[in-house]
Amino acid sequence: MTRISCIVTAGLFSTLAFAEDPYQGEGDNSFGPYETNAAFTDSPVAGFRELHASADSLRSSLKPAEATEAQGVQILSIENTALSSVTVTVNDIKVGILGPLTIGRVTDVPAGSYQILLGHPNGFQQRFSASTSPLNSPAQAPIESTEEAASEADNSPEE
Repeated sequence: MTRISCIVTAGLFSTLAFAEDPYQGEGDNSFGPYETNAAFTDSPVAGFRELHASADSLRSSLKPAEATEAQGVQILSIENTALSSVTVTVNDIKVGILGPLTIGRVTDVPAGSYQILLGHPNGFQQRFSASTSPLNSPAQAPIESTEEAASEADNSPEE
């Protein structure tokens, strides 16, 4: 009888593990009860819970510490790997608050390397540099067109 009650108890506790987590945020850029601000998810400054200035003024004021030559729209991605919210400063410009385990993105900034400072609630300051990456836009030539161009070059008559 004791064995049956242990099995039933284990079954009941295991069903709780399969239940949906009410604190799980929606989307791939939120953690637990800390959801990103919906106003900042599709804008030029995305993923932040709060901004210290408007998105347009932040984008125009951000200049890279080390500029590089790159074409197209560039994205600066800032990843918070901590389990707490952090304040984000880019090149001595306060950007905003980034939630725990999230990635903040600033779109359409000059290409280059930026100095990032993450201020944690316990006073720890994490410094690192992040480089921009190009935005994969539909305006870029698809792979099929380059293959077609190569096959057309192979089929052209030789002189």
